[in-house]
Amino acid sequence: MPGGCDAGQRHAGESAVVGDDIVFGYFGAIAPHTGVMPMLESFLAAQIPNRLRLLRIRQSLARGQYAGATESPVGIRGFAAPTRAIVSLSASRAMFLSSPPARWGNENNFPSKLFQYALTGRAILSSRLSGAELVLGQEAFYFDETDFDATLRGAVAEIAALPRAELRRRGIALSERITGQFSWAQQAASMATFIKRIP
Repeated sequence: MPGGCDAGQRHAGESAVVGDDIVFGYFGAIAPHTGVMPMLESFLAAQIPNRLRLLRIRQSLARGQYAGATESPVGIRGFAAPTRAIVSLSASRAMFLSSPPARWGNENNFPSKLFQYALTGRAILSSRLSGAELVLGQEAFYFDETDFDATLRGAVAEIAALPRAELRRRGIALSERITGQFSWAQQAASMATFIKRIP
């Protein structure tokens, strides 16, 4: 059981404005096991005009400014609360990136922030590690974690060229799937059923 979500925290941001650039967003630790650096390198290598926002937990910083100039394609900001960070990215009409590499035990470490991502109603690009595709289903975008750089770069470039309406449709479908199949109540019921079957 990978975890669950509180369906009451579903947050549907404003609809995308036609013509707006797609913003890619990541929230979490800035550390090797998260794959942030190769993700950043792949994003920049894709040579697309879109921006990437990296939000990280920093207990001493509830508010912050993005690093670099306004025209920089990459921004970094610190947040004290995960929920605040996710909502901030959603409000910017971001689509979310989850990029753990196939190392450091990530094969058996489901990224629970995928539930938080999905609750925003935004599209998601992820690897398939730890059964992510079984939770997110066919409406998410995926790259091959065994060919990290090339496939992530290709996926980012492909997504950047898609109509905003398609990303919005996928995001809403993901939100409906997560709240409809992976609420805490449903996960608890599944666990109880499993336990009852144990001799």
